[in-house]
Amino acid sequence: MALLLWIGLLLGYTLFHSRFGFTSAFRRFLAVGNGEAIRAHMVMLAVASTLFAPILAFNLSFFGDDVSGLVSPVGVSVIFGAFIFGLACSLAAAERLELYIPQVAEDHPFLLH
Repeated sequence: MALLLWIGLLLGYTLFHSRFGFTSAFRRFLAVGNGEAIRAHMVMLAVASTLFAPILAFNLSFFGDDVSGLVSPVGVSVIFGAFIFGLACSLAAAERLELYIPQVAEDHPFLLH
């Protein structure tokens, strides 16, 4: 399991420093019309789905554990967590607009300051 942790950390570090994220992909698409990063995300999602489908279907495991999808009902905690997540995203977006584009933040009073 320590090996998986290190692989995940190194992949995350690599993707972080290459700016391979959903936000930067959509920002680039909306700002300059370049959709290459969005297509790369779609390809990555397709490859991951294709690789995980047989693993889940045939219960294949690399470390001897049972493999199954985690399915649970949506409860109050999920709804509350989604609300807090959305609120934090709104606050972060408002702060970024003030830092990078002050005029946009002034023109959009509905953003939280």
